Amino acid sequence: LLNAISVFVIFTVLNTVINGQNIVYVEKTSHVFNTDFVERCFGALVSPRWVLLRHCISDQTTQMKMYFNVQSNQKLNLNGSGVFTRTTLIGEIKRHENWGLMPLSEAVNFQPMTISSAVPSIPSDGFMMSLDYENGKAARIKSLNVSASTCNSGKTDTFCAVDIGQSLSCLMHDTVGPVMFVNKLVGWSSSQNNEVCQEGANQYQFTPLSKVHEWIKSVM
Repeated sequence: LLNAISVFVIFTVLNTVINGQNIVYVEKTSHVFNTDFVERCFGALVSPRWVLLRHCISDQTTQMKMYFNVQSNQKLNLNGSGVFTRTTLIGEIKRHENWGLMPLSEAVNFQPMTISSAVPSIPSDGFMMSLDYENGKAARIKSLNVSASTCNSGKTDTFCAVDIGQSLSCLMHDTVGPVMFVNKLVGWSSSQNNEVCQEGANQYQFTPLSKVHEWIKSVM
């Protein structure tokens, strides 16, 4: 399962943006990659051969194409293009009331990365940098704890997200895999489609991985 990660932000086409320069390798059970599924749905790789996702699963889903793009304050080229792509068959889907686990026909062989423990977490009133998935330009998160109306008025060019326990749930689209929480909101995935903000918790958008730890372990 995923280890505690200091800070990271995940955007579509799977840019993993890590806020820190001191990157270290971790054991193979700790993956901070996501995958891009058929039908443009997203999930979280929770072991070398298992993918957890929130929706867009069906018995007809038989294969996926995986994109890996690891970033650490600067773009790292994988295979010369910045993106590693592989299509792999999906085995039997394990269904939960609200989630699904998909076994892969072959294990992902990328060495996972995480942030050194020497890199501090970003405080809830701090800033972090992210990269837009289309052109790689840096984007600063301008403010936290904004209202739903503020997010809604800027929905065409604004990402909004919340810490655990807050009531505002606002993101531009819900085509995502589970969000990974470690006490605070540390990452999210999203397609850049225009959506209104929503009040209250929305598990299509924000899914604490801790809710399914025991179920994941029982299946795997």
